[in-house]
Amino acid sequence: MGKFIIFTEKEVNVAIREIIPTKDIYKNGRHDTAKIIIGNKYYGMITLPSLSDEKFGESRTKITIKQLGLTSIQYNEFVKGIMSKKEYNRILSCK
Repeated sequence: MGKFIIFTEKEVNVAIREIIPTKDIYKNGRHDTAKIIIGNKYYGMITLPSLSDEKFGESRTKITIKQLGLTSIQYNEFVKGIMSKKEYNRILSCK
């Protein structure tokens, strides 16, 4: 796994909600979860971090990268807003 950037929980949460077509967001205590569905195909669940300004830790970042189906470099682009919805959908569709 390549080098990933440590973002805040809020940055990761906002990126996920803006790019991923999440369905059925469930309120599960501290962190919400959502289904990742593209073109009627289910790709798994994602745990959404809180909207705090705390750093999103390394172990949680690794789990989120896996849930998103991305590499570390792709994850950095995803959270920075460089990756478009269309590009993310294409990456997932190839899996």
